[in-house]
Amino acid sequence: PVFGVIVVPGEFSNLLQPVSLCLSLNEYNQENFTEDPQCVSWDFEARDWVTTGCVFTGYRPGNIACCSCTHITNFAVLVSVCTRTGGCGSGGLALEILSIAGVIASLIGLALTIITLLAFKKLRSRDASKFNVQLCIALFCMYIVFLSGIDQTSNMAGCVTVSVLIHYFTLVSFMWMGAIALLMFQKFIIVFIHITTKYIIAVSLLCWRKHFVAM
Repeated sequence: PVFGVIVVPGEFSNLLQPVSLCLSLNEYNQENFTEDPQCVSWDFEARDWVTTGCVFTGYRPGNIACCSCTHITNFAVLVSVCTRTGGCGSGGLALEILSIAGVIASLIGLALTIITLLAFKKLRSRDASKFNVQLCIALFCMYIVFLSGIDQTSNMAGCVTVSVLIHYFTLVSFMWMGAIALLMFQKFIIVFIHITTKYIIAVSLLCWRKHFVAM
């Protein structure tokens, strides 16, 4: 719920007597909240909800959250709700640990694949290996960005940067998957075809540069 209070003329801030605000949360159960509600107001300059000047004072009967604020503007109560059976505190932590473990396992697998394809001359000389290495590099970079920057939500610049990089490496990965599919078609269907170095360079430029230029 969001509501606003506007009094004209004048600007009402740093009030000596705080304003008490109560909002009904009837559609949610307190047991499903992952943490206490946050009483916030809208900052028109920052274009975001801020907690400055507002504090959560507790609940009233009927699942009503109350706040105390020292200024008058647009107010809201932000709650983090979990509807999973048995609560979501431990479940959320378990899911986060499982996700991180899965990403780390994927990074190890990708690193071993890249090393294997580059370490052995017989594998390194194959056309498919040259394509697969670049696919693995794109996926590796995407997972690194995801692992290191997925929690960068408090800073707008960091959040946008992480989103753009994940989007870019994901699209590059899809491009390399398509390139590998085309290579398999050429090898197994057309059969008698010679893949030149110029062809590989052209495909590499297409896969890595197309989405970068588009962004």
